[in-house]
Amino acid sequence: MKKCLRIIFYCLFSLISFIGPSHAQVDSQKVTLLPQPIQFNAGFDVIIKINGEIVYGIVKEVGLYLILYKRTDIPDGPVYTMYRSEVHAISYRNQVKEYFYPLNTNPIITTARRQSTINYSRNLIFQDGVVRLSLGFIKNFTRVDDVKNYSSSTTFPAINIGYDVKFKDQVRLGLQISFGSRKFSKQDYSTYDSVQNNISINENNFALYVYTRYQLLQNASRVKPYIIGGLGVISSRTKSENTVNFINNNNQSLLVKSGTTRVGLSLLARVGAEYYLTDQFQLFVDGGIGLSIINIGLAITFK
Repeated sequence: MKKCLRIIFYCLFSLISFIGPSHAQVDSQKVTLLPQPIQFNAGFDVIIKINGEIVYGIVKEVGLYLILYKRTDIPDGPVYTMYRSEVHAISYRNQVKEYFYPLNTNPIITTARRQSTINYSRNLIFQDGVVRLSLGFIKNFTRVDDVKNYSSSTTFPAINIGYDVKFKDQVRLGLQISFGSRKFSKQDYSTYDSVQNNISINENNFALYVYTRYQLLQNASRVKPYIIGGLGVISSRTKSENTVNFINNNNQSLLVKSGTTRVGLSLLARVGAEYYLTDQFQLFVDGGIGLSIINIGLAITFK
């Protein structure tokens, strides 16, 4: 009887030993997943600034001076701007990388397939040059003596034509030519000798200024305030006509004509602001000392 029990236990133990490891091996088996390919198109561009700051956004435009982009968290929001000179490189969402250098060097644009070189070397006189055309609507310069005793009228707004180039980051040096004309008139009546004077004066001014233009704020805003200081030479030419009427002498009259030309130094000091329509076109308005008090104009940047 004991021998039979031993045989039964031995058979059960052998059966468990045969089945148990097989099930344990199946239960502990691990499934290894194959690595998935990296998605390079993340849906946004990476802007790397010179100071090491990284900005994530969607680049809309890369201009000569400004870079326009939208933020990734508000893609339907406003368009932000930053200076191109502050940016080291842009890694676009299609794997294109663009590196930025000063305009007088050779920037290199690299892609995943090829490299190309763009040469921006140009004449320094025209590099970063800006032409400024403006009209002055309120005249404040005159060489006419006792001008307060005359009534004046403007024949045409003063015309200002300027050209300046970049000297430093916020400083520009330029040359400006200005034209303007005014008319003055007054009537004097002398009861002592019954004489009436009708005086008419036409004044034409020409000015040549050398100026320095300083941009007050260096930010990514489209509105940029500035100040201007300069020294120039101004020429004033006046022509006067005096009609003398003798009231008690049968209304006889006498016409007296004269003219003078004066040349002297003139200061230029103005404060204003300009609005960037694009990188190439800007509107500006300024006021201060010059041929006119208020100037409104358009600036055109050479690319």
